[in-house]
Amino acid sequence: MFAHMPIIRDILYGAAQYGASLPALCRELKISSTDLNRSDIVADFKTAYTTWEVAVKATGDPTLGLRLGAITTPSILGIVGHVMQNCRTLHEAFSRVCAFSAVATDMFKYALTDKGEQTVLTFSPAHAWIRVSPATARQASDQAMRGCLNVFFLLSGRRLQPVSAAFTCNKPSQLERYTQSFGCPLRFGAKSNALIFQRADLQHPLNQYDQSLLTTFEALARKQLHKRQAKRSFADEVVQCMRYEFAARVPSLEVMAAHMNISVRTFQRKLSAERKNYRDIADQVSKEIALSLLASGKTRVSDVSHLMGYSEPSAFRRAFRRWTKSTPRKARPE
Repeated sequence: MFAHMPIIRDILYGAAQYGASLPALCRELKISSTDLNRSDIVADFKTAYTTWEVAVKATGDPTLGLRLGAITTPSILGIVGHVMQNCRTLHEAFSRVCAFSAVATDMFKYALTDKGEQTVLTFSPAHAWIRVSPATARQASDQAMRGCLNVFFLLSGRRLQPVSAAFTCNKPSQLERYTQSFGCPLRFGAKSNALIFQRADLQHPLNQYDQSLLTTFEALARKQLHKRQAKRSFADEVVQCMRYEFAARVPSLEVMAAHMNISVRTFQRKLSAERKNYRDIADQVSKEIALSLLASGKTRVSDVSHLMGYSEPSAFRRAFRRWTKSTPRKARPE
């Protein structure tokens, strides 16, 4: 999984506005400050979620995601932001985010659903992200949801108030900050992160609508999306599906093939054509998830074992030794 640099840039620049040292953050993440504005450079999964960890730690603000959302602009999505700015309505603009967001990151998905007189916008971090670093997945969701309101204002000149907002996290101790940020009834412990609007409100026209520019930027976004997708092999698609759809538990070959809507025989043939096999891929993803969970230093080995679906910690330890030639305890920070 990845996030392009403008996303990392906005988190770091935002943290710097609230007291953090930008050079120090870049050094800790081993990122060059000159690369932050380059959307052609991407940060890997671990760097992306670690960016949130170091930013929250440096600012000491547990609601940093909400703060950054309040100053989020369409530029965080690169070319997709230009597409949004030239759409006809807010509804159309968010639908383009749903269509093209994978240009900027595959760690987060957006969806738009019209239900009668209301429209529901959902904001979904990858399941693997939620498992590996739930606190940073929450920060990103908070930024995306609060950022949606600010971007809508920048695009239309109108401050929209949602009918309601839903969050998958439990009710936070900083409830007042959430109330101030969204100005509507809030629900926590929900099945998805969502903003619910009156459908008519999202038909509000945008200030910079330009059909000609929209066509141009959509073509560029589509080209970038195809370019990213073209780089992905079938094995890459399998890995992505494991990370996004199955959280920390890597499924059996039969379950994965069924989930991808192909037969086991076709599934194996596709992998064989790329000189890959399912066990190696499953081990790769399992190792990545285990190391990420252990690296936090806050998750016990027995908890990691349970999260990853092992019946006994001893079975997890044996698997971990096979992946890494080491033990889970040695992978934990001192």
